This record gives sequence, structure tokens and C-alpha cells, in this order.
Amino acid sequence: MTGAAGYIGRHLVAALARQPWVETVLAVDRRRMAFPDPPSRVVPLHLDLTATPPTALEAVFRSSGTQAVVPLAFLLRPGRDRGLARRINVGALETTLRACGGAGVHYVLYLSSATVYGAHPDNPIPLTEDAPLRPNRGFVYGEDKTAAEGVLRRWGEEHPEARVTVLRGCPVLGPGADNFVARALRKPLLPACIGHNPPLQFLHIDDQIAVLLRLLREPIPGVYNLAGRETVRWREVARLARRPVVPLPPALLEGIVEGTWRLRLQGDSPAVGLAFIRWPFVVSTARLEEATGWRPTYTARQALTAFLGKGVHGHGVS
Repeated sequence: MTGAAGYIGRHLVAALARQPWVETVLAVDRRRMAFPDPPSRVVPLHLDLTATPPTALEAVFRSSGTQAVVPLAFLLRPGRDRGLARRINVGALETTLRACGGAGVHYVLYLSSATVYGAHPDNPIPLTEDAPLRPNRGFVYGEDKTAAEGVLRRWGEEHPEARVTVLRGCPVLGPGADNFVARALRKPLLPACIGHNPPLQFLHIDDQIAVLLRLLREPIPGVYNLAGRETVRWREVARLARRPVVPLPPALLEGIVEGTWRLRLQGDSPAVGLAFIRWPFVVSTARLEEATGWRPTYTARQALTAFLGKGVHGHGVS
């Protein structure tokens, strides 16, 4: 897999190393990976995929006998360098896929995001996989996940012998989670748009890993939504996180956030990020459940409280 040093990557490496059906786990990341007790099946590989020729990665895939690839390399907090974000989020995927094609890798499992649908006032609840892709303009994470899906779709058409699975997931939470939701909940104050309190979905890290393991062992190509059970509304999220809420009219809040972003007084997000605490982007997981028989173990609230250190922490995936 690529992006192996990230939150999901580290958990997936550990889980794969315990599976009797796995021979070798090739853990690729541009960051150095520390394994206190390296499992014999894990091969860490320090590579910057934005500067690595596809032929070099192809040679690695060939020599290791790679049969499936999970491209997790993605910049969660793109900051202001749009070019760097695109090189990592889309360019690294293109490099990985070219290497897969050359090495004859037969399965690619990609973790996309429900943000490809965008948070919009006219979104149905829930969204199915047939809903149009409408990432919020200026929200880099959603825009690049949408672009990445386009790259995967074209690669799949060019390589009909290979299988591709795309999972459009909601934010993953659990002990030690690190994503845009987790970082927001570490702030001393949380914003809220007056008149808006959308439902949110979260997925426990154990459920995330369980789905990935199942699909790696028994690949099922296609596009599937992924989320935990039930939802939690934004103000309830703030209450559980014990964070004071500052409710403001949407236009005023957007002006403040956009102004502080442009003046470089904050580096978290421009005003477009507020769409996700104003409008819904709740997805249906019926297609995935029917195709795989998988059901989430944890609710959105349990995933949240596991991150907050107040509830079920999960038991890991064996």
C-alpha cells in the first residue's frame, strides 16, 4: 500500500501482518516508518511518489509479487499549496496505477470520500452511489478525491483485466485519529451556523479496517459508500467533545472564516469548509452491505466517543 504511515495505513499494515493469507505487506510512504517490533511480513519502503518514476515502483511491485494495491497516499491538510496537493493526491495515484499496469497487479482498492458528493442544501438523505459528484468548489480534499476517482475510472477502462473497488467513506474516527474532523474537535471553540444542525456520519477505525480486509481477501469491484451506523448532529458532536459553540449567521461566519484565511490568521480552511456543518452529505451503505454481507459494528456516536476517549475504544481487527 501507499500512504502506509498515515492513520488508516498504520492500522491496515498491522492488521494485514496478522492475516494467515497474507505473504508480504509492502508499506510505501515518503515518511520514515517506525515499527518497534517489525513483523516479518512487513517491508517498509521509503519513497516519494511525486518524484519516483513509475518504472521504479513497477520493479518493486514485480520483485515483491504484489497482487493488490491500496493507494492511501493523500494530503489531508493541503494548506495553501494547491500544486503540491494535486501532485500528491492525484499525481502519486497516477504513478501508482502506471506501476500497477506494468507489473500486472490485478486489484486496486481505493479509499475515496463521501465529500465527492459535496455538502449541499438539496442533497437527498441518504445519498446513493448514483448521486452526481459535486464536490464543494474550493474544498481541496473533495475536489482531489473526485479527480482521483476519474483517474481510477480511466485506468480501469484501459486495463479490463484488473479489478477496481472505490469506497466513498465518511470521516474515520477512533483513538488517535488525525483528519479534518479530529483536528476541528481539538479546537477550544467550535462554530455553528444559526438555523443549521446537519447530521454527520463517522466510521470507527475497526470497521474501516474490517471492510478493507474483507475486500482484499475477496475483491468485489465497483463503487460503494461506506459509513458507520446512524448519525450525530453537529451540535451534539460539540457537546460530546465538551467544546463551546459559537453560533453566528451563516453569512457573517463565512465572512469571518474567509477573511481570516486570506489574511493568514488561520490555516485550517477557507469558508467553503463551513458547508460541512451547514448542509448534509449523508450516504447510504446498502449497496456495500448487500454486495459483501458486511455490517458496521459501531455507530457514529461510538466512533466519536472512541476518539474523544469517552466510550468504546474498539478491540482491533484480527
